Amino acid sequence: MMTNEPVILYVEDDPQSRKLMSMLLKGRMKLPYVTILEDSQDFMANVDALDPKPNISYNPAEANALSPDPLTGYPRCPAYARVKGIHVLECAIGHC
Repeated sequence: MMTNEPVILYVEDDPQSRKLMSMLLKGRMKLPYVTILEDSQDFMANVDALDPKPNISYNPAEANALSPDPLTGYPRCPAYARVKGIHVLECAIGHC
């Protein structure tokens, strides 16, 4: 499925952070395509199953691994590097 809307994947192990982001992204911002995962276990299988595919991702637990390599421009985490067209955010609320 193709969409012009943002398709967000948020990976977070903290339940309160997941609840807050869900309230913000789904409730307040009314974004239709938001997937929130508790951890990055089976990450590629979970991403492959998503339709539409995420174009924005944030995983605060692995922010350094996800930040783009300055030489290649791809995320340092190999799993994320395999997801084409994904924009990785490395800044959490209050940590910018």
